[in-house]
Parts: sequence; C-alpha cells; structure tokens
Amino acid sequence: MPDIDTSLVNSIGNIYSATKELLRTQTGAEQGESNFADVLSKAMSLAEEANKENNLLSLDFLSGNLDDLSTAMIASEKAEIALSLTVAIRNKAIEAYKDIMSMQV
Repeated sequence: MPDIDTSLVNSIGNIYSATKELLRTQTGAEQGESNFADVLSKAMSLAEEANKENNLLSLDFLSGNLDDLSTAMIASEKAEIALSLTVAIRNKAIEAYKDIMSMQV
C-alpha cells in the first residue's frame, strides 16, 4: 500500500486557519482598513504560492519525476481552493463597495 503524503492536506488546513486569524474583527477604523488590506494581500499570496506548487508538481508528474498522482491532484485542488477564496474575497469587497455607494446620505 503506497504511503500517502499528508503535508499537502495539512497545508489546506493552514490556509483555513491563516484566513480565519486574519478575518478576526478589530476595533478602530485604521485597523479595519489595514486588516482588509492584509486579508486581501494574504489571500493573493496564498493563491500564488499554491499555484506555483501546483505547477511544479504537475511538471514533475508529467516529466516522470513524480510517481504519485495523488500528490499532484492534491496540489491542484489546493490551488483551486486558494483561487476560490481570493475570488470570494474580491466579490465581497465589490458587493460592499456597491452597497456603500448606493446609500443615501
């Protein structure tokens, strides 16, 4: 029975915990603004890192340097989840902006 590499599965948990930590509410307008910038920046860097890892493992698998298909598939799913997280954050930001702009003063 082949050994299963759980490090990639554990890294998905790390993405979740890092995002959860960044999304904790803080008080004060300045902290809120920097907090959103931090969340967006972290989401982008996580998506970029996951995509790079996916590309490397895919190339290794296609060139024959990686015998385990599951490792490449897990990296692919991790990149997809990170991209979905980034898109969801962007969509929420746009939705909030539209709500604010439609408010009457």
